Amino acid sequence: MFMRVYFTSPPAEQRLAGARQENADWLKRFQQLRSLSLTGQEWLAEATRLREAILRQLQWEERELYPALDKFLLSSRPTRDMFYEHEGIRRYLPEMEEALASPERDRRWERFSLNLIHLLEHHIEHEERGLYPVYERLLEGGKGAS
Repeated sequence: MFMRVYFTSPPAEQRLAGARQENADWLKRFQQLRSLSLTGQEWLAEATRLREAILRQLQWEERELYPALDKFLLSSRPTRDMFYEHEGIRRYLPEMEEALASPERDRRWERFSLNLIHLLEHHIEHEERGLYPVYERLLEGGKGAS
């Protein structure tokens, strides 16, 4: 597992730079979608792209990031907590279209924001301050070993 992570992954700063940028963009894109919806503009295609980007990122983390961290940390506790957050994100993500399309947009959007967007903010903060730096050190340690 470590050999694959060390030798087939792009450098940590490149791999996680994309993930960090996507994380920052998601929150902006939610606000853009809200604005498009309120002004009667087309938002459905952008909502689909955003949902797909989020799901792709979650899959990458679960397939690549979390297993490497579990082995490195000798514990699955930190990643297990993050996985539970992924489950919540997957559960609330389908509510996005309803929150944007509903005649009761303000109330629906408020509930959606409290559920999904708040969870995403919390999740991103944990990744940025905890798991991503550890993963970078893990990958950087692999460079020194080669």
